[in-house]
Amino acid sequence: MYVAVDIGKSRTKILILKDFDFSKTEHFFLIDNDSVLSQKVLDLIPQSHVILSSVRETQPQWIDTLKNHSLSFFFLNQNTPLPIINLYKQKETLGLDRIAAACGAKTLFPSQNCLIIDMGTAITFDILTKQGEFLGGNISAGAKTRLQALNQFTGKLPLISSHTLKEISKFSIGTNTKEAIINGVAQGITFEINGYIHQTKKILNDDSLTTILTGGDAIYFENMIKNTTFAIEKLVLIGLLAILKHNIEKK
Repeated sequence: MYVAVDIGKSRTKILILKDFDFSKTEHFFLIDNDSVLSQKVLDLIPQSHVILSSVRETQPQWIDTLKNHSLSFFFLNQNTPLPIINLYKQKETLGLDRIAAACGAKTLFPSQNCLIIDMGTAITFDILTKQGEFLGGNISAGAKTRLQALNQFTGKLPLISSHTLKEISKFSIGTNTKEAIINGVAQGITFEINGYIHQTKKILNDDSLTTILTGGDAIYFENMIKNTTFAIEKLVLIGLLAILKHNIEKK
């Protein structure tokens, strides 16, 4: 078995595959970081190779269980060998989720230029060439961050939940303040994404560019983008498993 563990700020995602067939999900778990691992996960660990990525400074206690009882264990960091070529100049500052997402894109679309858009608290726009070169990318404010900024840095604008993004499906003009805020944020991000797709096609001279949406807010924007996109929820986890496979084969 092969296990990818992605520890976020508050929750952990775990993807378990029987082999490296990424079209099949054997087990998927979403747990709070302060929770204990389920017995089902613990029963699988002694038969598994494990890779873990974390954005937290303090790690859950159950990590020791993964380290001590798995067949092999890899803790992703900036020195971990990768199945892609990383051309980012400041590798020590590159988010591990960005590099894992790029590896996921390479795995799913091995011979295509990819624009990877990860939509969360921040939005990252990263480019991976069909030669497997990670060129880097840009970082912008995510929907929740924009909504909070409008509330915090203006005198009277209310705080609108990012969950209201699901109410937006096409371009529209707000007829009240709530609509004006959520439309402005949603459509601003949509125009931004379409602009990045257009410019990346020009930079790479590739009209068949593959655009991938991932992250918690991707579901809100998938149908608002005028270009063809692939929404892949587990892209980072797939990338982690690709890195795991690469390192197992190097041994």
